[in-house]
Amino acid sequence: MTHAQAAPLSKLFDMGLEAQLANIARWNEVFGWNLPGQWFDGANVSPSGLAEYWTVDLLVPILPSAGQGGAKIESTQRTFDGLCRVINPARLRSGVNFPSFDSSSRGLRLLEGVGCEPGIHQVTVDLAAHWEQDPDKYVNLGRVVESDSAGPEGLAAAAHFPEWLSGGMNGGSGREAWERPSGIFLPGYQVRRPGPMPWEYSPWLFHMPDYRETWMLHRSYAAESPWAACPRVLQRS
Repeated sequence: MTHAQAAPLSKLFDMGLEAQLANIARWNEVFGWNLPGQWFDGANVSPSGLAEYWTVDLLVPILPSAGQGGAKIESTQRTFDGLCRVINPARLRSGVNFPSFDSSSRGLRLLEGVGCEPGIHQVTVDLAAHWEQDPDKYVNLGRVVESDSAGPEGLAAAAHFPEWLSGGMNGGSGREAWERPSGIFLPGYQVRRPGPMPWEYSPWLFHMPDYRETWMLHRSYAAESPWAACPRVLQRS
């Protein structure tokens, strides 16, 4: 099976960059991000020419830090929290192994080499990168972590394309779990947990159709998965 055979799913990503910019403007108003107007005026909405099937052009909002002193929320944390709220807190369920990220405890960071300055950035992302489609093979997550691994880009994709999150990830078992990626691992983010290797975990986002809920857990880099997709950033502009 190849990416090309997933062509019918391309309708899940049928949203141009201008429509995505309108999404961000709406989120900015609804969630009170207070993003400056010049960010919208200067956003690049010209297609990359690389998008096809699972490879998509995205506009990713990277929120600035906010607050002062001990109450300051760093950009990484604020962007993570902001995009999770967009995904919909009524459907975003924290699993028992997923901490509530507390910026004061510095429980979340970006992988070295990952990330952007605050702003609205255009990126091209392969959402099915490292997806192992042979049910007899597993993906070793730690071996696919690179500086192009998606972090906020994966959350932005889920925010812009909710049908992909709830319909494109089937969350099934057995043979149907290999028909398309059933979740995304986001190793561009690192989650701190107690232990000798505190930063070896990353968010794992997937949909559970039986519960009609989106779950987020964290998963070790040392884990193997038969249905992982680890999106990677192909281009930034």
